[in-house]
Amino acid sequence: MNNREFEDLMHRVRPAPSSPARFHRAGQELLEEILRGDRNDDVLPDRIPALDLDDGPPALATRPSRRPWPAAAAVAAAVVAVCVVLVQGRAPVAPADELPQEPLVATGNPYLTVDDDRWRPASLVQNAPDDGEQQFTGEGDEKLTIWWGPESAYERTVQRIGADVSRRTSLTIFGRQAPLFETALSEQILIPAGEIFVSVRLDRARDHEEFLAVLSSLRVVDPQKWNADLGEGTVTPGNSAATAATMLRGVPLPAGFDLPDPVTELSQDRYYFGTELLTAVSCAWLEDYTHARADRDEESMAAVDTALSSHRDWPLLNEMNETGDWGAQVPVFAAKVSIRQDVSSYMEQLSCDLPRG
Repeated sequence: MNNREFEDLMHRVRPAPSSPARFHRAGQELLEEILRGDRNDDVLPDRIPALDLDDGPPALATRPSRRPWPAAAAVAAAVVAVCVVLVQGRAPVAPADELPQEPLVATGNPYLTVDDDRWRPASLVQNAPDDGEQQFTGEGDEKLTIWWGPESAYERTVQRIGADVSRRTSLTIFGRQAPLFETALSEQILIPAGEIFVSVRLDRARDHEEFLAVLSSLRVVDPQKWNADLGEGTVTPGNSAATAATMLRGVPLPAGFDLPDPVTELSQDRYYFGTELLTAVSCAWLEDYTHARADRDEESMAAVDTALSSHRDWPLLNEMNETGDWGAQVPVFAAKVSIRQDVSSYMEQLSCDLPRG
């Protein structure tokens, strides 16, 4: 299961406004918990991340742990033992002058990039100017994530991460002292940057020196260069209206449906931009259906039913289904419309009452 599939699965389990970036981090944290040997046969609703923008990366709710199964306990002990040996045998943190030290101060996107051709941009989602995440893929299954969030969430994030690490140190980068966390699966640093803070996380790193090399290759660039480096598949404010018109070809639209220009104020990758488009279209149809159902207007309900039941022929939905699993919810609420049932929970799941763009 990839990150996007995990995001969509969690999104369907609990009808609530979601942030794709939140689920990326939740998936990795759950994987680390499994490898630490925690064994829970059932997943309670309180273990789903709280989706509060000001809380930074989601925290998993705690609960009394059960006795691990023997095999799981053995694996966990082996992982911890290996981790301890590696941590104890590592060299000291590299001197600060090998890391970028120009001041990093931002109110939103810090426009950080990795000046190393080994790392390729993989995904980008920006929920707000002060909340975004960019992922890069490296050799093998290595993954680099740069996330930025509001400064108000910094201390809570430090405390949450600090409880689950095998080693915590610090180093000076971008002129600021920053905590460095190590686990069996990743290394992560939190960098204060004015009104925001930046998390740089390397998953499945080969060694500590590789993480230091990543940090040494971080560069702050101007917004124009940052957008240019994203690649042709990224949707920017400047091309969002034309891209939206192309992506929505073949998708039935409600009467009066219109999108602003620009459609988005923040750059996104094509997949997440597609989810925003289809969310907007779905919400518009479901709102029409809800009004028609309240008025017992069968003709209008039938028009919505016809539109949504054609989802198998939507080019954009088929494209997205090849990458992730967002579209799996469309047949569900389309079926509810076909039998004239209430769809308010699906409108809540899609956050239809929230502003978009």
